[in-house]
Amino acid sequence: QLAIYLAGADPFVDDRLGRLALSKAGLRQRDELVLSACREAGLALARALGDVAARIEPGAALNRLSDAQEAELLDWDAEKYRQALEAARSAGAS
Repeated sequence: QLAIYLAGADPFVDDRLGRLALSKAGLRQRDELVLSACREAGLALARALGDVAARIEPGAALNRLSDAQEAELLDWDAEKYRQALEAARSAGAS
């Protein structure tokens, strides 16, 4: 059996989408609870990267993306990015 755990940052106190207002310690505790429950139940666990905020040091400042940065990420074209990287590598090799 497999548990799929998408641990988003929405519940974080500073997240504009969520309303649970958990601290970083609260997010960490949530993750530990889920991991422990899966371990005890003998479940395999597929974990998504949405829980990054829980791994940030407690004293670290979190910076939000601006609306323009968020729009740029949502409109990201992976193939254009790959081509730009390849062009930069080729230019650096000459």
